Amino acid sequence: TNSLNLTVRTVPNSGFVLTTNSLRTGLANSPGAPNLNSAVLPPYDLLWLNEIQSVNLTGRTDNNGERDPWIELYNSGPATIDLGNYWLADNFTNLFQWQFPAGTLIAPGEFKILWADAQPGQTSGTNLHTNFRLKPGAGSLALVRIVGGNPQITDYLNYPAVGPDLSYGDFPNGQLFDRQVFFTVTAGASNSAQDVTVFINEWMASNLSFIADPADGHFDDWFELYNPGSDPVDLTDYYLTDNLSNPNQYRIPSGYVIPPNGFLLVWADGDTGQNSTNSPDLHVSFKLAGAGEAIGLYAPNGFTVVDALTFTNQTDNRSEGRFADGAATRYYMTTPTPGAPNSIGLANTAPTLDAIPDHTLRLGQSLVLNAVGQDTDFPAQALTYSLDASPAGASITGGGEFSWTPTPLQAPSTNTITVRVTDSGSPPLSATRNFKAIVRLPPVVSVGNNAGQISVGFDTIPGRTYRVEWKEHLDDVFWTQLNVPVVAAGEVLVINDNIGANTQRFYRSVQLD
Repeated sequence: TNSLNLTVRTVPNSGFVLTTNSLRTGLANSPGAPNLNSAVLPPYDLLWLNEIQSVNLTGRTDNNGERDPWIELYNSGPATIDLGNYWLADNFTNLFQWQFPAGTLIAPGEFKILWADAQPGQTSGTNLHTNFRLKPGAGSLALVRIVGGNPQITDYLNYPAVGPDLSYGDFPNGQLFDRQVFFTVTAGASNSAQDVTVFINEWMASNLSFIADPADGHFDDWFELYNPGSDPVDLTDYYLTDNLSNPNQYRIPSGYVIPPNGFLLVWADGDTGQNSTNSPDLHVSFKLAGAGEAIGLYAPNGFTVVDALTFTNQTDNRSEGRFADGAATRYYMTTPTPGAPNSIGLANTAPTLDAIPDHTLRLGQSLVLNAVGQDTDFPAQALTYSLDASPAGASITGGGEFSWTPTPLQAPSTNTITVRVTDSGSPPLSATRNFKAIVRLPPVVSVGNNAGQISVGFDTIPGRTYRVEWKEHLDDVFWTQLNVPVVAAGEVLVINDNIGANTQRFYRSVQLD
């Protein structure tokens, strides 16, 4: 705490520049005393990340007729909010990922839908499309405002691997503490949930030879109940029926509890005498009709519907059910899964790889970047990265971090690099992207003197930012900045210095990015 010196160690060619006039310690906190370094925090807008859907197979379509991931914002406050000072990000490191267009408004009580599909070119009017796509597996989302030129997260959510056609968000609306998976998706409207959520998840009304009832070996009708919650559900005194006009047809006896994220197999065989503490399966007093009828689950009061559905035209040894488990969308299943998660045998689809821009670097610098792949398959698959074509010394990790430090023999050069991303599906599928890495020799600085007007010229990389610094003696400790940073528009940059009566100066060029 008494030091007046600061030593900073950086990696070579980091471009880090330290400028300091003095060095001293300061108190960061003040327990038991008035707070130090306090500042006024602008009030937070009552603006919330209210609901998201990361895998949209059959739901709402965007202005291009595509079913893409979406984000719902909710304004719970009394005033219209201008979103022009807000950003969205799917990570917590690059908070300036996507900015709302200037003039975007959200009215009091409004639920505003944004398309998180990495297709910003499809933005039209009030149909907004972000430059990132929500990950189909677990992911993150941050809502960010700018305060004093710095990003400040005002709301965020970390969502789990939500199944296809399900959503995730706030219940009740407009808060950041109680969040859950929604099986009834409400894009653009208030979120809703039940105190007890159990789904009639899969059923087979024409079981000729698929699975035998272990109680008697008969191929009986069956259906499956699914509990998506994090707590067990005791079905004692609930009712099951195959006639929705008679909800009290069969009362479930005690002892039947569906565990969290678990299933209960129900045999619709009309043989309730087979219920036993030695078997976890439930037998009910009715059978199912292959030509079609209904299944209903009712609360102990005898009239509140927990879940109910109708079906028609069942095929022998083929089930029908929800996918993902608990979703509203129903499919016929060639591979039934009684008492287990549903599967519809979706074929593996190839991943995609985000575009990688070309890069120009100097000899002595290293090129480091992250390749980013996307995969819409569910459950989420693992992605690995490799190089198909690359210069000697280049490498990429399985997680997508590419790095390369050119050698003197590789400068100058133009190198085409091919990155491949591969999923873990069966069979594994992949996608590739090409980009160029251009290596240039170190810059050459030239100095011209015209009656005290010094011109410092050096070759540049267009789009990069430079400044010139000087000192009068090479053994001086510090360099002095000559010009404000300039973005190079071409291959050469010239900076002038009125040296006046000074007898000499030494110059260097600094690339800032």
